[in-house]
Amino acid sequence: MKYNIVIIFTIGFLSIATSQTDSTFSFDKYSVTNGDLLTNKYVNDTIADALVIYEYGKTFVDEKTFDLTFEFKQKLKILTANGLDKANITINLYNDGNQKERVKDIIATTYNLENGVTNTSKLDMNNVFEEKYNKNYTLVKFALPNVKAGTVITYSYKKTSPFMFKYQPWYFQDNIPKLHSEYNTSIPANYEYNIKLVGAQKLEVNTSKLLKQCLSTNLGIADCIVSSYVMRNIPAFIDEKFMTTRDNYLSRIEYELKIFKGFDGGVKNYTKTWGIVDKELKKEPSIGKQLKKGNLVKELLNVHIIEEKNKLTKAEAILTYVQNNYIWNEKNNIFKDVSIKDLIKSKIGNTAQINLLLYNLLKENGIDVIPIILSTRNNGLPTKIYPVISDFNYILIQATIENKTYLLDATNKYAEFGQIPYRCLNQYGRLLDFKNGSKWIDIEAAQASTNLNIIELDLLENSIIKGKFTRLSKGYPALSLKSDYFKNPKTYLSNYRNEYPELDIVEHNVLTEKKNVTTFKEEFNLELNAEVIGDKTYINPFLFVFFDENPFNLQDRTYPIDFGYQDAYQYSVKIKLNGKYNIVELPKETTKQLPENSGKLIFNIIENNGDIIVYFKYDFKKPIYHAEYYTFLKSYLKTIVNIEKNTLIVLKKK
Repeated sequence: MKYNIVIIFTIGFLSIATSQTDSTFSFDKYSVTNGDLLTNKYVNDTIADALVIYEYGKTFVDEKTFDLTFEFKQKLKILTANGLDKANITINLYNDGNQKERVKDIIATTYNLENGVTNTSKLDMNNVFEEKYNKNYTLVKFALPNVKAGTVITYSYKKTSPFMFKYQPWYFQDNIPKLHSEYNTSIPANYEYNIKLVGAQKLEVNTSKLLKQCLSTNLGIADCIVSSYVMRNIPAFIDEKFMTTRDNYLSRIEYELKIFKGFDGGVKNYTKTWGIVDKELKKEPSIGKQLKKGNLVKELLNVHIIEEKNKLTKAEAILTYVQNNYIWNEKNNIFKDVSIKDLIKSKIGNTAQINLLLYNLLKENGIDVIPIILSTRNNGLPTKIYPVISDFNYILIQATIENKTYLLDATNKYAEFGQIPYRCLNQYGRLLDFKNGSKWIDIEAAQASTNLNIIELDLLENSIIKGKFTRLSKGYPALSLKSDYFKNPKTYLSNYRNEYPELDIVEHNVLTEKKNVTTFKEEFNLELNAEVIGDKTYINPFLFVFFDENPFNLQDRTYPIDFGYQDAYQYSVKIKLNGKYNIVELPKETTKQLPENSGKLIFNIIENNGDIIVYFKYDFKKPIYHAEYYTFLKSYLKTIVNIEKNTLIVLKKK
């Protein structure tokens, strides 16, 4: 099941009835009223630092210059001092080296209510600055004057562009709430766009109509599709843990030029098919040509690997060779600076270089391999409806051995065979099968991850506790621990001591010797003091916690909870009382279950032959949970944190 909320449609929409919002703030278009100035809290989001009261955008083709023209207006209320940054405005201008976008008619005003009088401050155009961002973008920046909590600001500008392929997108949602966001477009009928509506928020107005003869040139006359989109009472988009990039879910409209139909009858297709893209990628210097570098890798492997008869063993050895001999430079280039020859020489390279070297080594040694392109978690989900190559930023390798497929990546020397980096767990990718045609495939963790903690404690008569802690991790938790430990064992142990200062770690042993195996096992010998108050002894058996706080704190979450992989946690403790203590109180057992059997929590504490046995287990059986699960997950994690932090065993000396 996939959870990115994307709707692709072409021009031509049905009308949806509008409704008025109930708000203290004014909808008197762009003008600022006393209501705007007097109200200092937004009832639907009482912790909001700022609020967009009204914003309006319009994009059309100018009938004189034939430039794509974007007009923008916004009225915004600063509610708290933390919202002052919303008065700092940045406008992005694109250029291709020959032509460029321009901005003009910037007007910005600050409104403050002081002693019952509305005072205004105009933006001085000498305080508008340009900043070169990179070779293709310039930033125009300005800050409104005299801004403070309670201020209302308005600003407007006009942007002109010669680039019809860069039709102005519109973001309805931001990290602050909005009362009214409206976007109007006029598109000449000879331009056909794929229009992408992203996000969970619903349009209250969505209308389109045909306007006859809206644009006239010396070559002919064009009709226009005129559209209007309105959202109201839009909640702020707040980032929270266990999500991919916000661009997957932020409510907005984007445009991709598909076809241009000339007045002379000519048609130019801008959106290609995957069949065409496959042919281009096959010839592309950074991908297709790098798949044919077998002659460069023939002398790299030792004879033991080359002569290995078992294909799986050979493939594992080849992966280990690349992991241990080539360093990832933490760059994900796949269409730039990709040269296997350069990698072999320098021993350091980007994702594509390292994994395409792996591809060639496997292929030369009889392993069936196909490259996969994908987008990482922080890069957004690629569009599936039509090819957009710029959506992709990563390459993996699929290997098939004895009818079983493995996803391989050699950028991390601690990853096991078939384990791809967490950053790659982003739902799907494109398998570049140049023989049979590329296709979409699911990108998933090869197996569920587990976290197992086993603790044995001796409670001595002097209230000192001695014990042994064994941690066994598998999958992605193991990958993280292996990376931390093998990079610097001393720092690894000191971090534990800093995190748990109440524990005296007497001895620490790591029982995992190989860096790229499935599991990581370690043991601690430790001492600590039980808490004694009066004649009672108190012990919290959770010396180590999986979650020190609830990661879910929003009132509502409209985007998926994306853990990336299935995970299970188990914590068991045996406390030997050695016949010296009586049990006064044990916590009650607890069970909790997520809907559709997608997770279960079990917690119990029992007395067994004079000892105390603690058992705590919970799991997440889905790598991705739909937003509808949020309330249940929030309660589930609240229970987990409460058990780990507030469990107390009460004892009394005999």
